[in-house]
Amino acid sequence: MDETSAIAGSTADEFEYHGQDLDDMSFAPKYHEWILDEFRPYVGKDILEVGAGTGNFSKLLLDETAPQSFTALEPAARNCKYLGANLNGYPQARVVNGFLGDFAPAVKARLDTIFYINVLEHVMDDCGELKTASGILKSGGVICIFVPALGWLYSRYDAKVGHFRRYYRQQLLGTIRAAGLDLIKCKYFDVPGVLPWLALFRIMGQESIRPERASLYDNLVVPTARRFERVFSPPFGKNLLAVCKKP
Repeated sequence: MDETSAIAGSTADEFEYHGQDLDDMSFAPKYHEWILDEFRPYVGKDILEVGAGTGNFSKLLLDETAPQSFTALEPAARNCKYLGANLNGYPQARVVNGFLGDFAPAVKARLDTIFYINVLEHVMDDCGELKTASGILKSGGVICIFVPALGWLYSRYDAKVGHFRRYYRQQLLGTIRAAGLDLIKCKYFDVPGVLPWLALFRIMGQESIRPERASLYDNLVVPTARRFERVFSPPFGKNLLAVCKKP
């Protein structure tokens, strides 16, 4: 395993992810759709999703964008079992158990699009990770990034699920530029989510997301926030979304 891997000293054979954030996302399908809509104009035909987890976002990508080839890369063996089951029936999809540093040398054809959905914050050397990702992109290929934002929102929950950081916009921009990538867009995402996150996780110290609350937020708040943020670019938000391009 190379230095870009999430857990120093681990290999894909022994790495297990014990956090809750991948499973918690399964209760928010409208939130997933909102994220994908932001990335949709940049999605190509040959796709890699790094840290695909159990495949919630992977299935949405496959259903909505109809890629020619799709690789779901996941280091945790336990997650790969669920990932394989979830992607069964998609002939263009394959599941690879490993880290990007292990996978990249074996890539023969260059890729159009690489996704990092709630993953880059788990990687200690995020700049090195993006440099490795750039190396397997076609010229003009893109990396789509979605990460937690605002360092002052960092909580015990973040620590529990293995987040090294929550990003500020300039921090993410600096990482992208240091990796030699050209920025297409970078924006804060989900303004309404800041207040409940602050209350529940920073002030009250909760360490898990309750499925019923995630579902309620998904149904009551996400549709309105999505319409609002389509028109107005927010000055802050619970997450950051970025698209960058290989020169």
